[in-house]
Amino acid sequence: MPSVQKVELTLPLFLVMPNTQTRAFVTGASGFVGAHLVFALLQKNYFVTALVRSKNNLSAFYALSALYPGADTSQISWIEGDVLEPETWMEQFENIVVVFHAAAVLSFSPKDKQTMMETNVQGTTNVVNACLKYHCKPLVYVSSVAALGRAEGQTEVTENTTWKNTGHNTHYAISKHLAEQEVWRGKEEGLPVVVVCPGIVIGSWAKPIGSGKIPALVKKKLPFYPIGENGFVGVRDLAAMMIVLYESQCYGLRFLCVAENTSYKNVLTWFAAGFGVPPPRIGIKGLLLRFFLVTARLFEWLHLPFPFPSQGLKSTSLKTHYTSVRKQLLSGFEYTTLKKSIDEIVA
Repeated sequence: MPSVQKVELTLPLFLVMPNTQTRAFVTGASGFVGAHLVFALLQKNYFVTALVRSKNNLSAFYALSALYPGADTSQISWIEGDVLEPETWMEQFENIVVVFHAAAVLSFSPKDKQTMMETNVQGTTNVVNACLKYHCKPLVYVSSVAALGRAEGQTEVTENTTWKNTGHNTHYAISKHLAEQEVWRGKEEGLPVVVVCPGIVIGSWAKPIGSGKIPALVKKKLPFYPIGENGFVGVRDLAAMMIVLYESQCYGLRFLCVAENTSYKNVLTWFAAGFGVPPPRIGIKGLLLRFFLVTARLFEWLHLPFPFPSQGLKSTSLKTHYTSVRKQLLSGFEYTTLKKSIDEIVA
């Protein structure tokens, strides 16, 4: 597999505005990131072929319509299928112009490890192969800062950070790293690709899964907060960046998508202020951290629910700062402040 450092900008940077009815294929279209991406594409008059596992329950998807005025949902063609079953959707690529791959499983639970590996890695392999088969359709892939890895004692991370196998990498991080290798393999076989590595993505969503659990936990008035720091970004900024990177043809590169680096305590405090509840006041560190880790592992072994998964406790104790070395290629793109994104969620 090619090393990330060898990936170069293969096409000149210029703006390519989509024609009316430019056809985009979006995987994971009914998920958190995928749903916002679909609406952002509709606002720019793309026609979207949206891959979902089931069309029976799209209420959370359509609830986002108020955030995207002018988005015409009649320009969506829903396709039922699974990224692990390419025969259910691959033929759709014949008339597609660009593919946005957002389908993924995010979990810190040990019981989801195999599902994560299959969906995130094999699913990406299938999407890459489909793009190659149907005339090398450009691929915009949603990766994660987790795919950059974290070495012992490392605090500064950029797009050029080299993956290292350490105990700090969660099962999710490993799955996204391996999935990225499939994307770079596609690049070596002639596929125009661009990889976006968002930090912790926050935004309006009806389901308390992934980062959607954050406001739910704050509302429960839990007194604890992780002591670590991380990069955060609003989901609308992530969707906008993906479209900008495609329209600018920034192929062959990975881009960090982090609006701000800050502490988990700050984020939880901002949410608490918005909801009018007390902010968390007890840092999860020292003996308390060890107690939670032992308890979490016991509950996981017993297959019982626990609010703080063991891998999540470890990763949120780290202090990591993300800095993009390629932001100059995104002239005109500006992030929404993290506080504004949180205010939108609260509202």
